Amino acid sequence: MSAFFTYFLQINMALAVLVIAYYVLLRKVKLLLLNRCILLLILVVSAGLPFCPAITYKSGITHVQEDRLSPGNKDNRSGAILFPSTVKNATEGNVKNIYRGLLIVYGFISLVLIVKLIVQVASIKRIIRNSDQIKEEGLVYCRTEKYAAPFSFFTYIVLPKELDAAYPQVLVHEQAHARQWHSVDALLSELVCALLWINPIVYLYRKLVKANLEFLADEAVLSTGADAPAYQLSLLQYALKASGNTVMSSFYSSTIKSRIRMMNAERPYARGKISYCLIVPVLVAVYLCIIPPRAIPREVAMRQSLSNRLPGNNMGNDKGKDTKAASVLRKESKLKGIPKQSNVFAKERLKPTIVENTSTVSTLYIDARTDTVRINLRPAEQPIMQPFTGLYLIGDKTYSEPELRKAVEQAGQLVIILPAKPRIAYYSPGSADAIQRWGSQAEKGIVQVEPITIAGL
Repeated sequence: MSAFFTYFLQINMALAVLVIAYYVLLRKVKLLLLNRCILLLILVVSAGLPFCPAITYKSGITHVQEDRLSPGNKDNRSGAILFPSTVKNATEGNVKNIYRGLLIVYGFISLVLIVKLIVQVASIKRIIRNSDQIKEEGLVYCRTEKYAAPFSFFTYIVLPKELDAAYPQVLVHEQAHARQWHSVDALLSELVCALLWINPIVYLYRKLVKANLEFLADEAVLSTGADAPAYQLSLLQYALKASGNTVMSSFYSSTIKSRIRMMNAERPYARGKISYCLIVPVLVAVYLCIIPPRAIPREVAMRQSLSNRLPGNNMGNDKGKDTKAASVLRKESKLKGIPKQSNVFAKERLKPTIVENTSTVSTLYIDARTDTVRINLRPAEQPIMQPFTGLYLIGDKTYSEPELRKAVEQAGQLVIILPAKPRIAYYSPGSADAIQRWGSQAEKGIVQVEPITIAGL
């Protein structure tokens, strides 16, 4: 559920920033077809930007900073094992219930708006169905007495039976709407308003889309050689005949002032075209805000190069190569206060334990955040190559793999509070350094989670 809310916030933020940028930079620039493409791309970019990969770069640091612990867990520093029944308070459940309730309310309102949109489309289809239809050059002309203002919907053009002297201009205007498929843009803008109704910027987006469609149709009329002042006067004459249906493309719309201004505007010179170039840095800024660049510490890069030594991957028993690789890691690391050990630090989540390949294969995951260590079960993501049967050293206590697994299976999650920031190290089976330090109990491998305070961090 948190992933959904994150995506919802990201798409709303991207849409708001890009629409405001268009409003400030491009709405008065008379490159109408390009503006139509940009308005459609704003929807595509806003929906797809959160799925783009983050920019990564190699950091100069040689450690991985853990996320801060939530304030609720900072008070317990006894080092004792705490099960979810004593650590997990009612706040988390309440938050989930609030999220679920908000989602239901939001979805209900969106459903009502979508139903309203469907009713509007059905009313248009009813008008078209009850009219006298004539098909000509791929367009369907519908004459009706029940509707006074002309409008178009996809390839249908609805005209009143009693037409005035402005009929030729009206016809060209509606033909432009129909042949350029402006109803697609109108329906998309209405659907966005129904889905993202809580964001006030979506209503500005709908207004910009429909205004630009009217600009395109007006330009088609003027390109036939029509007299601009006479055409503008005809717009005012149809003002009182407009409908409140927002889906249809009507000859009259509430943007008369802006339409007249756009008809009298000149084509942009170089200065006006520069405005389109300014959209690029705005898009880059939105991307960096939604998906911040991610640093890759040097020791994490080393861990990735030695991934075949971790359980769950194609592990070998070549101790010489393992010791040599670990020595490279010790040489690269500049951490103070850490003994020289053949360990490989994990980034945040380490998959150190893999059970034997059964019908319900699962792995034991350790998630270390500040002074909290959480242990839970996850389905195995890769085929089992070599099970881990060693020991876990967590703080000042020793646990076998079956003990941890049994505790997790009974309580759902195991939470351990350490007195300081924990770091995770993995010693492969038979590691000479591990055996020298812990004796024969380290022969099957060691996963160490211990509090480490690093000066200067």
